[in-house]
Amino acid sequence: MKKILVSICFSFTAILLVAQTNNPYKQRGEDLVSSLGIIRADPGFNLSNGFDQATIDKYRAMIPTKSSMTESLAGEIVSTIKGPGFNFEKFIRESPLSVFSQDILLGIFNSAGKNIKTFSQKITEAVDAVNANVDLESGEKELVLTLLSFAYQLHETPVAVMDRRNKTNPCYVTTANGTEPIDCWVFGAMAGGVIGWYICGAWCAIGGAIIGGIAGALS
Repeated sequence: MKKILVSICFSFTAILLVAQTNNPYKQRGEDLVSSLGIIRADPGFNLSNGFDQATIDKYRAMIPTKSSMTESLAGEIVSTIKGPGFNFEKFIRESPLSVFSQDILLGIFNSAGKNIKTFSQKITEAVDAVNANVDLESGEKELVLTLLSFAYQLHETPVAVMDRRNKTNPCYVTTANGTEPIDCWVFGAMAGGVIGWYICGAWCAIGGAIIGGIAGALS
């Protein structure tokens, strides 16, 4: 397993040389992708076993992402994302985020079905808009920039060891043109990040994104 993890880390390091330079939290997106790859490459990984505290502690010691997570929070994230009738747009609109931040995040989701270059450019423009908003509360700005970092890196970087469910069983977002597919790990990571943030702050947002990304992509 050690050789597998070293190989995964090396390949991600090479890929992640291209990053979103205008985002002060770009490293969080890079670490998230690396963390998802390391967890998925573990021969002992089995999502059906759930995320008990021993499993959470095991992976927290293995991955580069620094985060906070508990068994109860992980369970809440998975049950919310995988719950019947979960609607991401409704979830965001009912969150405590400002309308500005809601529009930014939903605008990114509404363009997620486009090609990689177009999607990456939209995220870069969104980051510029958030950075320029002097009225946005600092904690909320950090959350939105962190989520944009997740979306950028997850969409930009091929995660070979993750199973892209949208090939056979896609996640969808509602857009002005109807419904469009989105990578399920992007969907899960963004939702998990929001849930984690409002329960216990930035480190839980990062842990929530890992749990949500895995649940969204692999369950």
